[in-house]
Amino acid sequence: MVTIETDKCIGCAVCANICPDGFAMVDSKAVVRDETASCISAAENACPVKVIHTANSSHAQAGASGTAAASGLDTGSGVNMGTGRGLGRGGGRGRNQGTAQGQGGNCVCPSCGFRMSHNRGVPCYNIRCPKCSSVMSRG
Repeated sequence: MVTIETDKCIGCAVCANICPDGFAMVDSKAVVRDETASCISAAENACPVKVIHTANSSHAQAGASGTAAASGLDTGSGVNMGTGRGLGRGGGRGRNQGTAQGQGGNCVCPSCGFRMSHNRGVPCYNIRCPKCSSVMSRG
């Protein structure tokens, strides 16, 4: 079972970028799309605020509301079960809608608040904080 602490999710979309089959972004929050996706554990490990939990993780919580059924996504078979990534929720990469924030800006550590300038071509989630070793996020 995969759960997400949606109240603590910062909407960085790292999980959806790493594991698009397993996660989707709905209203700037991550939701579980497919619990059986092979990339779930990679997304759980990459989450900068550690709000994704699997049944075998040490922080798994019962009853967390981050599944596709709790968010209103159709999880049945047949109608509305396309394989596209859009989900019809306006999450396209149009003007200021995607997670790509262009040149400049900062990479920020969600744990200790350390900031460093963003380097073009290097996603912030691929950088570890030099102070506390947490995964950085764009900010």
